[in-house]
Amino acid sequence: SLPHRRIRESLVDGSYNVFPFTSSRKRMSTAVKKDGKVMLYIKGGADQILPCCEFYRDAEGKKQVLDEKTRTFLDDKIRGFAQSANRNIGLAYCQLEGDTIPEEEPEGGYIWAGVVGIQDPLRPEVIDAVEKCQHAGVTVRMCTGDNIDTAMAISRQCGIFSPGDIAMTGQEFRNMVYDAAAVPDGDAILTPILQRMTVLARSQPLDKQLLVLMHMVRGEIVAVTGDGTNDAPALKLANVGFVMRSGTDIAVKSADIVLLDDNFRSVQRAVVWGRTVNDNIRKFLQLQLTVNVVSVLLTFIGSVSSSTSESPLTTVQLLWINLIMDTFAALALATEEPSEACLTRGPVPKSAPLVTRRMWVFILSQSAYQLTMTLVLQHKGADLFDVPDGSLEHKTIVFNAFVWATIFNMFNARKLYREWNIFEGFNRSIFFLFIITITIGIQIMAVELFKDFMQTRPLDWDHWLGCVVCGIVAWPVALIQKLVPVPEAKVVREFDIEDIDDDAKKMFDRLQEDIETAVEQRTEAEMANAGQSLAAARKMQSQALWRKVAVHHYHHPRILGALRRAHADKDLKTDEAKGDYHHFKTHH
Repeated sequence: SLPHRRIRESLVDGSYNVFPFTSSRKRMSTAVKKDGKVMLYIKGGADQILPCCEFYRDAEGKKQVLDEKTRTFLDDKIRGFAQSANRNIGLAYCQLEGDTIPEEEPEGGYIWAGVVGIQDPLRPEVIDAVEKCQHAGVTVRMCTGDNIDTAMAISRQCGIFSPGDIAMTGQEFRNMVYDAAAVPDGDAILTPILQRMTVLARSQPLDKQLLVLMHMVRGEIVAVTGDGTNDAPALKLANVGFVMRSGTDIAVKSADIVLLDDNFRSVQRAVVWGRTVNDNIRKFLQLQLTVNVVSVLLTFIGSVSSSTSESPLTTVQLLWINLIMDTFAALALATEEPSEACLTRGPVPKSAPLVTRRMWVFILSQSAYQLTMTLVLQHKGADLFDVPDGSLEHKTIVFNAFVWATIFNMFNARKLYREWNIFEGFNRSIFFLFIITITIGIQIMAVELFKDFMQTRPLDWDHWLGCVVCGIVAWPVALIQKLVPVPEAKVVREFDIEDIDDDAKKMFDRLQEDIETAVEQRTEAEMANAGQSLAAARKMQSQALWRKVAVHHYHHPRILGALRRAHADKDLKTDEAKGDYHHFKTHH
């Protein structure tokens, strides 16, 4: 067996005590009694263990006092490891006084043993998946227990953290939230900071829950990924919880979706599938509503305007049209496979109407054309097609033209967002072509073979051609309506607690109470300093914006000249603005 396993096997019960890892201490330790001595071995976050150390071993193995110079040297090394995206594991030990194993973990007096940098390379597809999510309007945030330097380095590699974004620790975030609840207009100050905060490091389970809560109360749809027991409360609270297949049982039970491949790309695919399902429902709706409007108005207006007060369409013909609309159209339009083209659009707010203004333009324009076309054929079709007025041939032409208009309109209904090419993506809609072929085949049989049953008569080839031409006009009508600019209604994002389940409601109420309690329990000194954490966060925000300016406009002398003139003309009023200007000028 391996050496460390042999050591473990040599220990008997009562000869050691393990102080397990906690998210607050960021370390674990083990007290071991052997050969009459009690040793304490510690491992954990290097930046958390180094402050507890008072000694170290030099190159010759001699015990030396950890002076300020050496401590600074080790700090720089740890920070260098972290900035290279390493997770730093600090190692320390010490000999305890006496020969009794302690019940509580001793604090301080450790001997620094070393630091180990562990790097977990990113999967190649992660960067692309994060970028696609961001293009889709999904803000990806990293909430981790890692050191802030490590978290920022990894998030830069992923594309999560970029110039203009804010990174802070869990303690800073927690204090900022409490400050926002304690000062006037704190919520308004907190909102823009939250929008730019993409990295939360050294976070505890409470910080993750607060992060989810702060975004949910602002009307955002929040999805959380995790795998550990500490992630379970945030997974339960969020609108959607993604858990890794390798996650703990508690985390799996708290989540909504299990990622079987433990890959962030699956989250991006979930976004694609969710949008595709929503789009497919809308495609079917805009076709169904068009057919419904035309069928109802044609039956009513056609009956009233007819000299015989008869409907242009018989009951069986209406049933066939209803079958096309409810069954065939649903199968054709609702089965289109997903395309990542949907990631180029922004997210649809939860409170947005299912039928958009653009869809209403489609429905009304197609309904107007089809209704006009069928009424013209009802009253003038006998002369246009040279058939007896009111004969079965005449009624068959009206019915046939209406069905062909619906068939061609199914092609139009495949597009929702002013796409010009209605034939794009047929490789994702093989079933659509199959359904269209079946519908056309049955329509031909209905006219030519099911004479008495469908109350139709066979048509000549020129009559068929005329009906197809009347139907295909639906295509240019669709192109014309896409030229009409239609601004969509602005939807205000609001949070409704009734939209979450009962367990999440209880957790939501408890978090709100915890925030109120934390604010009430502040000491007089803390109340006197209320707002300082918010002010520090605002400074982070302004510095992040300066960094964004530096990256995008540093090589533009006119921009820097304008800043210098503003400073010279005393346009920078506050000390904070002046300080940010000097910081920008010094570092760039």
